[in-house]
Amino acid sequence: MGDYRIYFLEPDGHIHRPPQIIVCFDDADAEIQSRRLLAENVIEIWQCKRRVAVLTPDENRKEAGGLFGLSAFAQRERSGV
Repeated sequence: MGDYRIYFLEPDGHIHRPPQIIVCFDDADAEIQSRRLLAENVIEIWQCKRRVAVLTPDENRKEAGGLFGLSAFAQRERSGV
């Protein structure tokens, strides 16, 4: 388990508010939890100095029908492919 920081970005790329800290099992879990927070802002997921993922509202809408709304990367990670 690790701490991940969720940054909400403005359209111009600036940080909208202080990051939200979430505790997750792995990167895929962090992405799942972050998608629940995704509304109108772009979200960046960070663990320490490593950027894990960038999520956009448009991606979330397109992938809603996939495996629990996971990105293709997260789906591959979960399935072990």
